[in-house]
Amino acid sequence: MGMDRIDSKSVRGAKEVWSDFLKDESGKEMSPDTMVKALRAALAGMALYTAIPGDAAAAEKHRHSHIEHREEQGFSKKDFESVAKNVFFEASLEGPMGQLAVAQVTFARLASRRWGSTIHEVVYAKHQFSWTTHEKKLTGATLAGVETLADVFASRFKGKSAEQIVAQLSAITGLPPETLFYKRADWREDDPNETRMTERTKQVFQSLIWLRNIGNHAFYMEPPKEARLEKRTVRN
Repeated sequence: MGMDRIDSKSVRGAKEVWSDFLKDESGKEMSPDTMVKALRAALAGMALYTAIPGDAAAAEKHRHSHIEHREEQGFSKKDFESVAKNVFFEASLEGPMGQLAVAQVTFARLASRRWGSTIHEVVYAKHQFSWTTHEKKLTGATLAGVETLADVFASRFKGKSAEQIVAQLSAITGLPPETLFYKRADWREDDPNETRMTERTKQVFQSLIWLRNIGNHAFYMEPPKEARLEKRTVRN
């Protein structure tokens, strides 16, 4: 969409959607229906908002991603349902920003191909998303809400590759496309008295670069490959 086609009224509308989107970080548990409404509003304003110069700094900042572009993937309804379930179980206490950040990490992991080559493999990868170990059966309003949330993702991202979806979400969350990790923000990997993390998990997060906290989660990326190689060389 060319900037010559965007009128001032549309710009104001996009900014209002974005403002409401950012304010909804209450930390109170959201029902599936509330989640759907909030994310639908946020995603509806996304394409227009990221086209506005000056306000789309995150999109420009991360335009040159190290995540390689691949052919388009044909995501099924079941794929989007897996993403919706992951967002619901991982971030139902978050506002829309935290929920979309979880969705971004999910698609970024698929783009990396390190946790699997399908959405299902990524979401259900061993020792990654804790809810999958003892998955609760969804029924009633919760099931309907998650299915509707999947439809929202499908309507926005159908026909897109994982890399394209990550790029679009990155423009909203401000997280780099290479963001592949997150944990609870109150879990301290550098605290020797922290018992909620295994020593192995602590070591993993100590090796990563902290980016920012969104809601109850802290998001991380790996250091540049050159830095990792240098660290290995020093150890040897």
